[in-house]
Amino acid sequence: MSELPIADAKVLTFDLNQCSDREFCEVFGADAGLAHNLVEYRQEVLHVFKFEQLLKLRGMSHERIAAWTAPKPDEKPNTELQGALGLPTEKPEPIEKLLGALARRAGATVCLVNAREGALVLHTAPDDSTEETLVTAVSELVRPTQEGLVQMRLGAADVQVISYAKHDLIALPAGAFYLVALQPSGGTTAENLKLWKALAAEVARRVPPRMIIDNHAKVGDSDIAFDCLKCHLRLVVDRAGIGFSFPCPRCKTRVTVPPETTSFSSFIQPEDLRIDPKAA
Repeated sequence: MSELPIADAKVLTFDLNQCSDREFCEVFGADAGLAHNLVEYRQEVLHVFKFEQLLKLRGMSHERIAAWTAPKPDEKPNTELQGALGLPTEKPEPIEKLLGALARRAGATVCLVNAREGALVLHTAPDDSTEETLVTAVSELVRPTQEGLVQMRLGAADVQVISYAKHDLIALPAGAFYLVALQPSGGTTAENLKLWKALAAEVARRVPPRMIIDNHAKVGDSDIAFDCLKCHLRLVVDRAGIGFSFPCPRCKTRVTVPPETTSFSSFIQPEDLRIDPKAA
């Protein structure tokens, strides 16, 4: 496990064209319907180049785009949580300090797991063997997905508790992170779980993620990229469309999908068009 600042930009930045359904919902607060529509639209156009393209989708708005692209951390102190952890309530305490306070209270080892950077240990108990147990437990919970991302095996639950011989593992979403804690068995009471949930919500509130668009998308291995011979519009078609003919969207000249990519660039540009030849 590596140690990184909790507000590290690399950790908190998500590319719209790489976000999964789960990340749209759990990280950015979209409902399941909007998340599904976002993924479908992205597949339809191959690559989204401007956030304004999303305004045609139901549930998207300028306000939502602003919240995703330029989030403003809520700097108000959580007086209830800080008071419960025995911390001053006049100003917001650093997230690292909140994690440490609850970890000490619960006798726990704690880490935040980010979907793109692996596990970040922000507070650990003095017992190295406990930290080793946490690392092992996290590796069992994490599963790899496409593009080198990871996903926690939490299912639909907002919190999961797994009992080991001497410890309870608690895992729950926390915005751009998952909060994972390993504490002694028997300590997972309703009051204790309430504190872990409050801390996870505080992480999400105080350290919001930011969505970006990377315009340097590559033509995929399953794509054919070629140019219209008349107007030179660049077209990108799934390899399954090899041999299909259809009118060029710009000049209406009949084009046929070649057996191999013939376009000079391996990058998708904003003016390129994703075509479904079967529907053309």
